[in-house]
Amino acid sequence: MAKPILRLGPVDELDDEYDPLLGRSVRDEPMPVAASAAAPLDPDQSVFDEPEPVSENIWVEEPALVAAKPPAQTAQPSLLDWMESPAEAKEPEPEPSPEPEPVPDPELVAEIPPDAPELYEAEEDVPAEPEANVEAAAIIDQVAENYSEPEATPEFVAEPAPEEFEPLSSAQDDVPEPEGPEGPEPSTEPMLAAAPVGITSTSAAKRVERAPGPSRAAQRRANMKRSPIGRRKAAQKLAATVVGTALFAIALFFTLLSFLAPLGHPFDAASSYRWYWTLLALAAGLSWALVRGRSMMIASAVVGAINLMVIIPSLGAGPKGGEISNAVVAWANVAGDDKALKKVLSEAERQKASLVLIARAPQSILTPPQGWNVIERPNFAEPTSIAVLSRGRWQSSTIPGEPTIARTAAGDLTIIATLPPPSRGGKEIGVARESQLNRTAVRAGDQDGPVAVLGDFGVAPWDGAMSQFRKYGNVTRVRCGGFMGTTVSQAFGLIGVAHDHAYVRDVKVTHCRLGGPLPNGGHRAIYLYLAPLDPAK
Repeated sequence: MAKPILRLGPVDELDDEYDPLLGRSVRDEPMPVAASAAAPLDPDQSVFDEPEPVSENIWVEEPALVAAKPPAQTAQPSLLDWMESPAEAKEPEPEPSPEPEPVPDPELVAEIPPDAPELYEAEEDVPAEPEANVEAAAIIDQVAENYSEPEATPEFVAEPAPEEFEPLSSAQDDVPEPEGPEGPEPSTEPMLAAAPVGITSTSAAKRVERAPGPSRAAQRRANMKRSPIGRRKAAQKLAATVVGTALFAIALFFTLLSFLAPLGHPFDAASSYRWYWTLLALAAGLSWALVRGRSMMIASAVVGAINLMVIIPSLGAGPKGGEISNAVVAWANVAGDDKALKKVLSEAERQKASLVLIARAPQSILTPPQGWNVIERPNFAEPTSIAVLSRGRWQSSTIPGEPTIARTAAGDLTIIATLPPPSRGGKEIGVARESQLNRTAVRAGDQDGPVAVLGDFGVAPWDGAMSQFRKYGNVTRVRCGGFMGTTVSQAFGLIGVAHDHAYVRDVKVTHCRLGGPLPNGGHRAIYLYLAPLDPAK
């Protein structure tokens, strides 16, 4: 038996009885008639009396004339809704153009049994798929089968969720493909755009297989490395790695050698450059930071921190400042050079020094410039001998094998000068050096009043021998010439070490200045400004 042709949908006709306040049509709507059951009001009755029972309103509906089909519901909003919520009111959507109603075939209509259900009831019970949707679904299936998914990277593989894809109904699968002459394939983009959102092909839900070979990200990285920018970055990274490794190796090696300074030369010489091993370690850490080498960066920082822990406690105290004192004492190692001696004496005049201690003085010191008096002649046969020049009331005395000692006429200030033998000699010279340091420390510790010790000790202040000297002499180092206080310039003044030192006790140092580099040795003169301590403090 042939199936009857059903209506695809109601035809929207113009409704002249559409009520904008109610938002619907009032055609063929029964008018309710309410029977008045209210009791008449009694003017003598009080509002506090018992109220009489009120019967409920009885609505009597008129019988419907024709119940052919339900009224058509339009998407046009009512004026009452817009008045109640004007902010949420939306513009009415344009009504779709009415589709022409298909004319039923008389032969098929005649075969319909008389007890067949109503037309609109058949639409509700057996929903039919519109022909346009069926054709669109068939086209989407054909396009999805021929469509190849783009190559996905191994890192990011798209796997659709199972709930996002619904299988097509059996009615859609049974739709035959349209027959006709083969022609060019239609464009898929407009078809996909016009297709309903809810229809999705089953083939589109297949899992994307990972493509063999390198991923797109790996290919991009390889292309970047082969590009000029990539090659330049690779060269910079390699240079930073090489520089960081070299600087760290040098800093670590000489830091370990510096801890062997008590054994003498050359370990004490390596210890004198601890400042530079610290700077090399920090530079190595920065180089490793550029290439993100965290472990090597931490190791470089540890090496630098170890050196700083050794250096900082031994630097001593800085000058106190205040008024410039008249008691100015100068110390210099001229290394037997006449030009260096003249430069020191000219600087001492500008600094208003009253006492000058000269180590390794030349023969010309016996005829000093006008205004200076030689109160202690040096022993030129003895390399550790010290000459003393004065422009005030100072006294000096030297005992063989002992450090040079100078005092004021009143005896309220003692100045001790020493020049121990260098540590690079043999065993006998090492014993003589140790003896000279011990005698100087003992003399400084035996003084009752204020005392200051100046000299060229040949080692850095953080050397182990200088730590013992501070302890036995009960003196404090004065930081002269800034934080590093280099007193010996080397490598054309590019680097320097601190070998000349000043130590004091029970005396105030207002200023401690350094002179310019001297020829034939690179030493700098030390100018120490001394003042008595404040009794209140």
